[in-house]
Amino acid sequence: MACECESGKFGCACCCASVTGLRAGIHPDFIRTVTVDLALTEATPTRTQISLPLITGPIHIVSVSVGMASIKRNVNILNAAKQIELPGSTGYATVYGATPVMFSIYTAGKFVTGDLADGGFANPATGVDRFYVTTGAVSSQAPSWQSPPDLFGYFCDGATFVEMNAPNDQFGLRVTLTYVDRLEFSPAYPEPVQTLQHYWSCAREEEFLSGMYGGTSFDVDSSGTVSEGGGGRVSTGTEPTPTGWTFD
Repeated sequence: MACECESGKFGCACCCASVTGLRAGIHPDFIRTVTVDLALTEATPTRTQISLPLITGPIHIVSVSVGMASIKRNVNILNAAKQIELPGSTGYATVYGATPVMFSIYTAGKFVTGDLADGGFANPATGVDRFYVTTGAVSSQAPSWQSPPDLFGYFCDGATFVEMNAPNDQFGLRVTLTYVDRLEFSPAYPEPVQTLQHYWSCAREEEFLSGMYGGTSFDVDSSGTVSEGGGGRVSTGTEPTPTGWTFD
């Protein structure tokens, strides 16, 4: 069925995307991104994981993208011209190139700074109120990762964090989270009745709510007589008036 609706007009039979023209009604002006570079450091010599906060407020996820930056890097200098290095040998490239780096996006019911030291892989002593949202892995053979489409709109109520698991400090990742603040999701939804009329006309040619059964209504007066609508029975009695109720 061809869509002939003008922009913002929902009273004709068009596909539902025409209600807003945007996925879930999110206007692009409200979509934001945050990026973090992840690598193990000398401060974590006894652990093969690192966790960092991405967003401290409540958000809805739009997408997550991850790229592998390095399998060998210069760990002795910061913000230098040559942060990423080439593998020193074929053997290094083969072994490190075949080694995956795992990452996870998670949210939590509470935030304690010390919790960032927990996590990892198959760690039974974690004991952290942590809810993993999505997990992936990258390597030299598959150096990029994109979140699945069904992650769209996931609500992270207790801030959003990223965890990286790698064998040593030579591996580097860049993680980018695209999100919408909770209070701005979804700002572009139209008035509910207009939306319902639009959805109705998508699949029907009848007048809106044509043939819809509206349910049964009751009339209650102070005499205790209850009359049922729709031709039902009528009952009389001395039913007590509920506490706090008054009848005119």
